[in-house]
Amino acid sequence: MIFNVENAISTLGGNALEALKTIPGVRIQGEEIKLAGKNTVRIMVNDKIIQLSNDELQNYLTSIPSSNIQKIEVITNPPAKYDAEGNSGLINIQLKKAKLDNWNTPLRSSYQQATYESISHGIGFSYSKNKLSTLADLSYLHSRNIYTNNIHYYYPLEKWNNHIFYRNHRKNLSALLNLQYDLAKKSRMGMRFLGSFSNNLSDEYYDSYSYYHTGQILLKHDYTEGKPYLKPQNIALNINYNQKLNEKGEKFSIDADYFHNVSPKKNEFISDLMNFEQKKNDKEYAFNNSNQSIKNYSLKTDFEFPYNWANILFGAKISATKTDNSLETNLYKKTDNSLISAQNDHFQYTENMQALYFNISKSLKKWEIQAGFRGGNTQTKAHSISGDELTERNYFKLFPTLYLLYRENDRHIFFSKFWKKNRPAWILGTKSCKTLQ
Repeated sequence: MIFNVENAISTLGGNALEALKTIPGVRIQGEEIKLAGKNTVRIMVNDKIIQLSNDELQNYLTSIPSSNIQKIEVITNPPAKYDAEGNSGLINIQLKKAKLDNWNTPLRSSYQQATYESISHGIGFSYSKNKLSTLADLSYLHSRNIYTNNIHYYYPLEKWNNHIFYRNHRKNLSALLNLQYDLAKKSRMGMRFLGSFSNNLSDEYYDSYSYYHTGQILLKHDYTEGKPYLKPQNIALNINYNQKLNEKGEKFSIDADYFHNVSPKKNEFISDLMNFEQKKNDKEYAFNNSNQSIKNYSLKTDFEFPYNWANILFGAKISATKTDNSLETNLYKKTDNSLISAQNDHFQYTENMQALYFNISKSLKKWEIQAGFRGGNTQTKAHSISGDELTERNYFKLFPTLYLLYRENDRHIFFSKFWKKNRPAWILGTKSCKTLQ
């Protein structure tokens, strides 16, 4: 399913995350992006998977202005070309390309008002002449949002009333640079840089009351107030080479990628815990600091041969990922500043992967069939520095896939699919669809 963002009025002045909310079947639930009928979903930008999750991914998507997006593709049945993720879907965000023999410098500003305001500014530059084309963009976002919730818990002897208040102040600076150069008529070299630098400050509190089940006698009152501070930074660099082999569409490509995410977090909170039944009042404060660093290097090559009898894809990929996590938490009594507890952990995880894939697909009138396999060899090393523990694994897995689809008409599709994650599974189903303009 393809959503043409540049033709959608509802996405004007927004960003990639807001554009996703307008697509049927895609929903944002808390810090997760979900796709109907799928256990997980991966986000790609220009066919490159973004190695982020949850709030870091949403921060990154808010840094991409919708004015730079041409279309968004929702891929519910990914071929073997992509990493094995079980029952997973893909969302591919395609950015605009510079127009031929043209230069353009757009300026943009937007203001949105809900409970709090959201202000964004940006400047872009695109140029295309002869063999060179470039697209550059710089944007700044300043927004505030609020989340509140009242929850009631009922137990046989007592009930709890919990009130949650969360307000976030976000500042984000993002940069995009895309360069392409035609080496010859059928070959092209390209480079893409994406950077996102955020500064998020929040204030939150949790207010809880406990009563006897009659609701008249107060038993406990817990109040916690915190000020989390998050400063994530993401850098992604891609160098690619594309070569057409002939006019029939046969081609191959080579991609080298580097990705680095740093996510330091600081959280200070104060708790006032009152127990009227036991006549106790505990006052505590804590410092909770963590830092996560993710580095990923990958190199892959893809071949595509669109024959009359079938469309064939095959290729290879190698990647190396290193994650470094540290956590430090200290809890104190507020009355005398004495230490109640101290916890810290330092954990490193590395993963090296080598993969080969083959995929074949064919369309016959109302029928579509797709089959493929992906073989991956993986080496992992988990090192708990605090616990002085080291765990290493080396394994190979084969992931076959098979999709069979019958298109009754433009609105109804019957499909069957087979894939292997830990064990083979069959899924049968039907769905309705329509073209989005």
